[in-house]
Amino acid sequence: MLMREYLLLLLVIVILVGLILFSYRKLTNKSYVYAASGLLLSLPILAIVALQISFIVDDSTIKRLTKEHTIATIAFRNIGDHHFRASFTQPHQASVEYDIYGDQWQIDARIMKWTGLAAKAGLKPIYQFERLSGRYQDVQMEIHKKRSVYALSHNNQKGLNKPNSIWTYLIEYQQYIPWLDSQYGSATYMPMTHGAVFTINLSQSGLLARPRNFVASQSVQQWL
Repeated sequence: MLMREYLLLLLVIVILVGLILFSYRKLTNKSYVYAASGLLLSLPILAIVALQISFIVDDSTIKRLTKEHTIATIAFRNIGDHHFRASFTQPHQASVEYDIYGDQWQIDARIMKWTGLAAKAGLKPIYQFERLSGRYQDVQMEIHKKRSVYALSHNNQKGLNKPNSIWTYLIEYQQYIPWLDSQYGSATYMPMTHGAVFTINLSQSGLLARPRNFVASQSVQQWL
């Protein structure tokens, strides 16, 4: 569909350039009536070109704003009653395993997103994982059963040296960076099942968990 729009735009531009050259030639030959006629005909075509370009830009912008980026993968093994071992993997990092208690898993993050021209240009939101935790489907079990929660950022881990990171600098100099929106929290949770694998995706609206294999898809369908 987009290729057809580009071809139509190219055809209209060729016609517009032809009319402008025609008008210029008639103007140099002092045929002012023909030159004026060519320029008058080029005006609505110029409007069509501008409109077509706006459609293409809007379509591309929507695709960029709705595109998701996978920022982590999590897989589960059942090792006991309401007890799972999660293998959490981020790009370019080794997998880390966590023991999680409950029926579901939840991950939280802090996010900064771009606005204005930066968002239209397709800049990805900036994120920092906060914590990974388990949760029970039943509220009473949530109150009385064993809980599990793990810090995923240095800011939440006491006693550790907090290294300077891009997130630290963005927080400090946020007011000086154009089109950088304020930070907010986002979380997503899904059921835990033996053999299930999920991807954790980031979009302009926040965190999203997506089933990656058949087991995960089946667990989500049964849960819903």
